[in-house]
Amino acid sequence: MKKILGIIICAVLLCGTLACCSNGGSSDASGDSSSSAVETTSVNDDVEVFVIKAGEWEFKYPKEYEKSVKTDVKEENGGTTVTFSSDNKKLFDLQLNCGSGDVLGTLTKDGKNTIVRVSYEKLDKNDKNYSKYYAMQGAVDAIITNLKKDYDFKEGEENYVNSQDVYEIPTKVVSLYYPKQWQGVVKTAEADDSVVFSYGDTKLFEIVFKESPGATILGSYNGTPVGIISPNLEKGKLTDHEYTTILAMQESVDTIIQNLEKQDGFKAK
Repeated sequence: MKKILGIIICAVLLCGTLACCSNGGSSDASGDSSSSAVETTSVNDDVEVFVIKAGEWEFKYPKEYEKSVKTDVKEENGGTTVTFSSDNKKLFDLQLNCGSGDVLGTLTKDGKNTIVRVSYEKLDKNDKNYSKYYAMQGAVDAIITNLKKDYDFKEGEENYVNSQDVYEIPTKVVSLYYPKQWQGVVKTAEADDSVVFSYGDTKLFEIVFKESPGATILGSYNGTPVGIISPNLEKGKLTDHEYTTILAMQESVDTIIQNLEKQDGFKAK
């Protein structure tokens, strides 16, 4: 996933006109700036900030925008979205464990990881407030700078779960270990020769303990085959948040595989 965080030259700060950033981004044929065109501005430690609270986290944004920016915090399906707007114009969303924006980094607290993303709204260069809005988007760097100061924040990294942060799913063949982040969210249905993992009505994958049509055999445990059946995920009517979350749940099968390989009795194929 591409990294959108840029640092522009110090002359911008010395001039004190963040608005000049408006000439630095690329635009599409219609004249709108795309999310990938937004450049974040360099922030000194002396920049005054104000605090936006979202659950257990505090996000710090330049105080010069305190009176002109409005924030709205929404929690849904285990994720949190903080929407920043000005003059009834949406500027960007901060997405915590949700959405499909560009990755800013990973927050870690008490063994739990929170992915922080940003999704920028397209801006019209013909808007009289374009320079102001563009500078406010670019000031996301103030948020990043303070996250690194205040928390265990790995900039640019997308780490869904620590390898040791797992819970056990006992089966009649071998114990499976899945990210604790999804405990209580992902449902499992155990049978004698399989375990089905699902999220709501969506089947994520199935671990099978036999040779089965469509199964990829990972290896064997004390002579019993261990394989996986992964259905193709189609976005369909899923929201961006749902689609991204389900993909992460599917990809977390890697944790199961990694822990299988650590167990005596398992022989990789």
